[in-house]
Amino acid sequence: MTNHLGILAICQQVETELQDAGIRAWVDASKVTPPGVWIAPGNLSPDLLNGSGSAELELWLVAPDTSYMAALRALDSLLGDVLAVVQPNGDMTPQSVQLPDFRVNLPAYRVPILATYTPTIT
Repeated sequence: MTNHLGILAICQQVETELQDAGIRAWVDASKVTPPGVWIAPGNLSPDLLNGSGSAELELWLVAPDTSYMAALRALDSLLGDVLAVVQPNGDMTPQSVQLPDFRVNLPAYRVPILATYTPTIT
């Protein structure tokens, strides 16, 4: 991604791209219903004097609280769908994540992607 947008706008752009591909993806973690994707900002690297730079976004592919094999099948399917839309920027790591309204950690994959951001000035 090379768009010059603030962090929230970049996350929302990725949300739209994933949703347009039929993937249940949200920036607002409280809206994620597994299997689905939570889009969150990750590391920021301000490369320019005005504070603009690279933003690593984290796509959290989240499976429902189910059996191990069913969770792997859900994550495998979701990963295939996501990789048809975005290109990862680094290792995709299995982790667990706790979303709002869920009392348990859910099986997940963290998929980093790279974008360019410009700080939003108010």
